[in-house]
Parts: sequence; structure tokens; C-alpha cells
Amino acid sequence: MTPAAGNGDAEVPGSGDTGTSGASRLLWIVAGALVMAGLFVAVVLLARDSDPEPGTDTAEGVSETAVTTEATALLDTTPTVTETNPPPVTEAPAPTVTAPARDVLFPVRIDGRLGFIDRSGTVVIEPRYAEANDFSEGLAPVETAKGWGYIDVSGSWVIEPRSDVELAFPFSEGLAANATEEGWGYIDVDGAWVVEPQGEFWWAFPFSEGLAVVETADGFGYVDATGAWVLDPLYEWAGRFSGGVAPVEIEMTAGFIDVSGSWVIEPRFFNASSFSEGVAAVAVERDFGYIDGSGAEVIEPQFEWAGDFSEGLAPFAIDESFGYIDRRGSIAIPPAYDFAEPFRDGLGRVSFLYPDGGADFGYVDATGAVVWEPSS
Repeated sequence: MTPAAGNGDAEVPGSGDTGTSGASRLLWIVAGALVMAGLFVAVVLLARDSDPEPGTDTAEGVSETAVTTEATALLDTTPTVTETNPPPVTEAPAPTVTAPARDVLFPVRIDGRLGFIDRSGTVVIEPRYAEANDFSEGLAPVETAKGWGYIDVSGSWVIEPRSDVELAFPFSEGLAANATEEGWGYIDVDGAWVVEPQGEFWWAFPFSEGLAVVETADGFGYVDATGAWVLDPLYEWAGRFSGGVAPVEIEMTAGFIDVSGSWVIEPRFFNASSFSEGVAAVAVERDFGYIDGSGAEVIEPQFEWAGDFSEGLAPFAIDESFGYIDRRGSIAIPPAYDFAEPFRDGLGRVSFLYPDGGADFGYVDATGAVVWEPSS
């Protein structure tokens, strides 16, 4: 199964030198879980974390080559901090358990093949795919022996599998990143290339607020829906835009920029993620907490890792085990999993680790009840 950075996103920024062996091991646990779960965007970013060089699944595509960029030049040319309107802090609604819906489906692995369940855990699309990703904008990318294509919630093909597509991400803002032998590009809902595959694009990620993160040999930057550069690839890592700002790294330090490339929150973090529900996870001296749009601390750094808030909950890690916290930073679902992802449509995807060393993914609801547990 594949991203990340389809939840967008769901992406975890890289941050360079991992420092201790425990931190390195944790990040590779995360990366392994994401490979298993198929979140290629996040894996891209997490795999970078275990290297000495900076910079999931972004995301969210299974392994990442660290990129050295000319960050000094960026520092010399980037404007100083400007006063902008940062994303406001909003009170997220309390998590609720939603009723089953046939138009909201989740990938699961059964006997080595991928199918889809609804929120109640009922299999809706029988497992018949080699790989599968989340539904987004009514379509899900799946892989068969003929290649990658896209299905609707009935399991019918909307975009037939293509043998030249080596990897496909979910749709976002009407476009989906696809990889071919020539490089990455973007297709529309008819399967037509809007941005032709380009060898310059090492990786291409989902669109957010009209811009998409693209990695090149020079680093990470942002393109528009035509594939034109809006912000040149000068960053060591870059995350999606949310509320008009995005996290980026230069010289192994993360901060937040606006769409002009001006600093909104100066780089001072070991790690940072995109804003979600008014807050962003950041690492200060390697412990993760959360800040608001002004850069003020709202949940003190205390976690080994922390992810995006969604539906009032956010995944976190402590003692190399993953669970969920609420908006106060209190534990809502105790850490008991090998990995955890942000909630989507009432369920959170978690990784189960088995005594024999194997792992696979399942789902929990907002109360922590297991809706789908894979067979060991």
C-alpha cells in the first residue's frame, strides 16, 4: 500500500542528524511501518531522518536519498521575517464515532492482497490488488499486474491501469502525482498528463492550496498546477502549505514561510510539520510539542514524535510506542502500536507488531476500539 503525504497529507518532516541510536531506531521503526502501510510520502521524509543529512510521506516513494542543497545562498537571499496573518488557533471539535458509510473506504491487507473496508470494518471491495492507497476525491490508486490505475468506491476502474506508471499517489485538487521511468508528473481525473513526467522531478507530492512540493537534485521547492516553479528548489526539505504557510528546512533547521518565500516563523526548530487544526508539531531539542500560528508554544515538547491533528486527535510516540493525544496534550488513546497515523473519516490507521517481528496495519476508532486488526 502507498502516502502521505496523501493526508496529506500525513507527512513527517525530516530533520537531519538523529543524534542517539534510540532516536534513529524509532525513525526507522516509523519508516518500516509506513512502508508496510504504503504511505510512501511519509516514508520519503522519515527515511531521510535516519541519515546524517537533513530531511515524511512528506511523504508520504519507499526510500529516500538525502539531498544536499545550497542553503547558504537561500539564507543570503531570503527576506527577513514579515508580519503576515498566520493560521488562527481554532478549537477542534471533540472526536466522535461516526456511523458506517459506504462512500468512505479504507485499504486493508488480507492474505497478502489489498482490498477496502467501510468504517464498520466490513469488507466492501474484496482484496485483489498488489498495492492500494487511500481514497481521495472519490478515487483510490491501486496496483495490479497491469500497473497502477484508479478505482471508485464501487471498485470499478475510472482510470485503467497503465504499465508505464510505476507509482501513483491519491488525487488532490484535481491532480495526482504519478511516476514513470522518465520521472514524476501529474495527471487529471481523465488520466491525461497535465504535467508531463520530467526527469528533473525526483519526487512529486500532492497539491495543497495550489502548490505541490517537488524534489530535485538541488533540493525541495514548489510548483503550480502547470508544473512551473513558484518557489525554486533551494530547501533541504519542504512540507505542504496550510493556511498560507509551509514548513521548510535550511541548514538543518526548520521554520515556516509564506507563498512568497518570506519567513513567517523564523527557522529555529529541529523538526516541523504543516499546520493542521490551527497548530503544528515541532521539535525543540529533539522533543516534539505544538505551536500556534504565531510560533507560541501550545503543547510543551515532551514526545519522541508527534503528528498532525485531525478530528481532534494527533498521533504521538513515547518509549517507541504510538498512540493519540487530544488538543490539551493529554493521552486519549494509550500508546500500544508500532506506528499511528492521523485520523481520517473517523478511523486512525495503526501498525500492529507481532512477536515474530512481522507487522501489518489496522484501524482504531476515536475511543481506541479496534475496528480492524490484521491477522498475524
